[in-house]
Amino acid sequence: MGSPHENGESDTKPSVSAEIARVAFKPPPLWRNNVELWFSQIESQFLISGISQEETKFHHVIAILEEDILSCVSDLVRCKPNDNPYTQLKNRLTQLADSESVRLRHLLSDMQLGDKKPSQLLHEMQDLSLGKIEGSVLRMLWFQRLPVLYTVLTENINVE
Repeated sequence: MGSPHENGESDTKPSVSAEIARVAFKPPPLWRNNVELWFSQIESQFLISGISQEETKFHHVIAILEEDILSCVSDLVRCKPNDNPYTQLKNRLTQLADSESVRLRHLLSDMQLGDKKPSQLLHEMQDLSLGKIEGSVLRMLWFQRLPVLYTVLTENINVE
């Protein structure tokens, strides 16, 4: 240490230890009906959390995958790629996502109100349509899935 001055301070500067703080980050479960939008959301969360390393992103995504999806990417999990592991995982999961024709088929024939609010059903239908179905057609499809009472009450709602 250096010699102390009259005020009791020394010539040497105190050492500053660098610490890396971990940010708590847990992505939501994979949205099977909209994998691309899910990746957009978690990439925003990665950015906010300061996560930029491919390997870290890879492990965060692997940690939340359900068993059936995990089994579809098991080769990547068992033998993590050395080059761009997150990008490779993202590409694989995006390929596994429902194709556009499957989504539209689901929209046209399988969507039901069930326990959802009519507005929730409408939002899901709009998401599945990817903007490729005209508002009037989407409204007709939505009305077909509503009970008669809702149809009467919502006749004047504009869904475009």
